[in-house]
Amino acid sequence: FWGLASLRMPVSEWSNYPIDRKELEFYYNIAEQMMLVTKTLYPLTQTFLSRLWEGGFPEATITPRAEN
Repeated sequence: FWGLASLRMPVSEWSNYPIDRKELEFYYNIAEQMMLVTKTLYPLTQTFLSRLWEGGFPEATITPRAEN
């Protein structure tokens, strides 16, 4: 149903949310630690991200992932 992914809520969604994003940061970090999520940026990922930023997509971000 979610493609085996449960991503953090995008920044754009927080504007109308009843709680502040920083309130959930602590819980996001605990969950990601338990699921062995990595925020490692591989060279190809960095290249794509840089091109997106240069191409006018400043909101492009790293998507943490859990891999086994």
